Amino acid sequence: MPEEKVMHFPLTMALSPDKQTLLVAGSAADGKYDFGRLVSLKTSTIKKVLESNNAKDPIDWSSVVETNVLIPQDVGEISYSDNFIIMASRQNNRIIAMPTTGGGLSCSGTETKAEDCPAAKSLELSYDDPFALAVIESAANKDTLLVSYLSSDHIDVVTVDGNAIAITKGFNAFDWLKTKLSAESLKNRRLITRKIAVTFKNDLTRSKAYFLLEEHPLKSQTVTRAKALHLLAISVRDLVGRDPIGDTMVELWNLSDQFSIAGGQDFFIDEVNNHAIVLARVPEALFKIDLTKKELIDTTVVCTGALSMATAKNSLVVPCFTDNRIGQYTMSPLRFNQASAQVGRGPSYCVIDETHGLIYCTYYKDGTLVLFDNKFNYLGSVFPKAPKYRTGS
Repeated sequence: MPEEKVMHFPLTMALSPDKQTLLVAGSAADGKYDFGRLVSLKTSTIKKVLESNNAKDPIDWSSVVETNVLIPQDVGEISYSDNFIIMASRQNNRIIAMPTTGGGLSCSGTETKAEDCPAAKSLELSYDDPFALAVIESAANKDTLLVSYLSSDHIDVVTVDGNAIAITKGFNAFDWLKTKLSAESLKNRRLITRKIAVTFKNDLTRSKAYFLLEEHPLKSQTVTRAKALHLLAISVRDLVGRDPIGDTMVELWNLSDQFSIAGGQDFFIDEVNNHAIVLARVPEALFKIDLTKKELIDTTVVCTGALSMATAKNSLVVPCFTDNRIGQYTMSPLRFNQASAQVGRGPSYCVIDETHGLIYCTYYKDGTLVLFDNKFNYLGSVFPKAPKYRTGS
């Protein structure tokens, strides 16, 4: 069991809709422990500690961590719905949904498993390596979400309510792609989903689900040598209400043929201007695309090892794992603005907190959560650095 006040390999984070709670998930990527940890921190408390005259670096764990539970060794993304905190366990192919209390975890205990919290629910999935999640509809005591996999083209629709959690529908993204591309171009290829994003959630007249889909050689199990990349969109109303999904229901942007992008990490949809910003892995660059005209608006290179991106208003933040720096860009126009100093090893995930004027970034190799202001001035960190004897340190 991991130490109570150490975060091993922190990666995924989520900020509550009211911006008052930050969730940080630590994994056990080196296999040293059977579990990771999920902790919740009050963002207003972090702000107060930073502004106090007695602020320490790192900030004392007990002063900012509110709840602390055990989670599976390696979780994917964390999603907030109106009722639950939802995560995917890549270790045992399960979805875990925990009720929220004021945006935070509904229970705490350093030896408590998340799925054992009161009213928590878990569901075993049929495919390996669930990763990307997206809530498509949230109502009173009932949520509907999409689940995708890094090992399969399968997409599941999962419903969580006060009584149960269940898969209510399933799709193969390859079938969607085949409505737009020739069978010959897809020959000997397999498909995985890198990311899902939903626009205009809870407004079924406008809501769309967007999928970042990578093609890989059929005989290769690696997810790093992509051969093609696509952005695909389907109306949420069609996803939950129509079967099968026909040609006219699918919108496709062939990012490889149109913009020479082979692999991607992340993307952001500007639903107001109908633009997309894609964080490409091959090549390592940002691309801004007009979704209506299917034209490139702008592009710029990014630092090495970019894993994800965070957005807020006109700001875009990209942590670069290899360069040990974090880059900040403006979205309109798409331009590099500034970079952070090197204050740790392996930055991997960032969250922008506009309410408190803070940027939170996990440093995977160090096991820390680093705090910056909007100008990327270093403010301090949470969690002590990982011991150097740890595998991967």
